[in-house]
This record gives sequence, C-alpha cells and structure tokens, in this order.
Amino acid sequence: MKLWPWLTLAALILMSKSSTKIIPPGNWTADFNPEEFISPVNREKIPKGAVDSLKAIAVNVLQPARNKLRLPIKVTSAYRTLLRNAAIGGALNSQHIFGQALDIQPMPATLENYKKLYDILIKNGKYDQIIWENALAFSQTPSHIHVSFVVPGLNPTSPYKVNRKRQLQYYQNNYTSIT
Repeated sequence: MKLWPWLTLAALILMSKSSTKIIPPGNWTADFNPEEFISPVNREKIPKGAVDSLKAIAVNVLQPARNKLRLPIKVTSAYRTLLRNAAIGGALNSQHIFGQALDIQPMPATLENYKKLYDILIKNGKYDQIIWENALAFSQTPSHIHVSFVVPGLNPTSPYKVNRKRQLQYYQNNYTSIT
C-alpha cells in the first residue's frame, strides 16, 4: 500500500485548518490591503512614517481582530491630511494625521458585532485608544469604533510615542472613560 496519497491528504487537511493565511501580493495582511487605508487623493502626499504606522495597525490590530471576529471589518477612515482632518472637524492633534488611527466597522454593523469587536480589540491589548463613537457604550450602536496604535520610534513625526491604553466613549460632544 502506498502511503503518499494518504500523507498528501493529511497534509491538505492540516493546512486547511491552519490559522495562517496566505498574504495576497500587494496586501499588508491576509485580509487588508493598502487601498483600504489610503485614499487615492492622499496617496502621493502621505509621509512614510504614516504608511509604516498604518501597516503596523493592519498587522498588529486589524488582522488579529478579523481572525477572531470571523467577519469582515470595514475601514471607514484612516490617514488624513491636515486639510482633510480640519474639513471634517477632526481633533487638531488627531492620530489620523500621523497614520496611527483608524475608524472601523464590523460587517454587518450590528450592536452585537460592535460589542464583539470591541471586546476582541481590548483582549488583544495592542491599542493606544479605543473609542466607542457617537453612542452610549455597549447600549447603542456606534457610528464606528476608533482604534489607535503606536509603535514606539516607528513614526518620528508623531507626538504620540507610547500606547496609553485609553478606553473612551464619545457621546453628545463629550469624551468619557469607560474603564
């Protein structure tokens, strides 16, 4: 009896159960590519430190969350120029202008999926701030979750140097701690 067909079958089964995904060419991770983080309008203007920071969020925060959530995660806002940030009313010192923050939504964007995503992000532990935006935390569906992540020394232009582990809600124009 030949063993190789059985060994091949066993290897295929083991590989299909593996949590390791193949990263498609041009992608930063198995499920996220640069186009999701950098709009075509900003592509020529984005500083290298911001690109490196966005890739670090994709690798360290988003892909692990996507793997555990087992649902797509939509990036609704990532890098912003100073002009774009001002136009949408962003904070003057927004981490978006340094490529260190994302606004994200689980898909489908239900309250239950937001709660799961938030819990996964907290348990992963790789974050600077997580903000439940424009709703009462955990009882109302937010417009998105803001998540930021800092790799010390990666982006020399950023004033943010360490992860502060802040958990906030933004509701009725007010930030409050939810820890």
